[in-house]
Amino acid sequence: MCPPSSLDPERLDVIWGRTPVRARGPKPSLTVEQVAQAAIALADDAGLDAVSMKRLAEVLKVGTMTLYTYVPDKATLLHLMLDRALAEVTLPDASADWREHLRTSAEALLELYQGHPWIMQINVEGPPVTPHQMRYLESVLTALRKTGLNHGESLDIALSISYFVLGAAKLTVGILRAEQESTLSDDETHTRRAEALGRVLDPAEFPMVLQAMTAPPPEPPPVDIWASLGFRFGLDRLIDGIGTYIETRAPAPAGHEDGHEDDGPPTQ
Repeated sequence: MCPPSSLDPERLDVIWGRTPVRARGPKPSLTVEQVAQAAIALADDAGLDAVSMKRLAEVLKVGTMTLYTYVPDKATLLHLMLDRALAEVTLPDASADWREHLRTSAEALLELYQGHPWIMQINVEGPPVTPHQMRYLESVLTALRKTGLNHGESLDIALSISYFVLGAAKLTVGILRAEQESTLSDDETHTRRAEALGRVLDPAEFPMVLQAMTAPPPEPPPVDIWASLGFRFGLDRLIDGIGTYIETRAPAPAGHEDGHEDDGPPTQ
């Protein structure tokens, strides 16, 4: 699902809680927060496709048109759901080392996707604009402040980490759910996978794939499912690469701290 532009003024006012107080008429029976939390609960229970203004109105026991007085459209509702779900993310302390900060905040974001997989179906156009998106971004940019990176580089790193986590979540959340529901031990799961691949893969055509995917599990075993699925390995290598870039980059010239070229004085 892809909401329209998140920069719509009315949408921003609702998301940021800046809607004007009604001067006349009956006192509202709901709040925007109650609407958002009910929508999140519905998505958690039945998936994002189950969230419609009509169904949500039924859950909240109000008329559909009444619901539109709190949230002007479905796109705004999706933005609200995304933002209020992000409120669950516990961010690292500001004093944390930048490496640990990136690692901890990325893992927290992955846990959010695990708990609310419907978030990954919301394709929001445009830059982050909601309160808790900004809170997350501000935290990461603050952690990178002492690295010597300019604003543009820090923002690119923050976005790169977010892209990595989202991609990893889309690939692994389903696997994780199957692992949790399985009654097989890790060894039994590995044996079944190796047998299945051995039946369909020709060793002459896929020798490296067979070796990699049927090799015995490592000893000692991974400390948790995210380690076994390669998430932590990939995240650590990404952070290592950022560290190498920080160590080898040249300082930004004076006046270029924002990561953009100086175009000179404006023309007359």
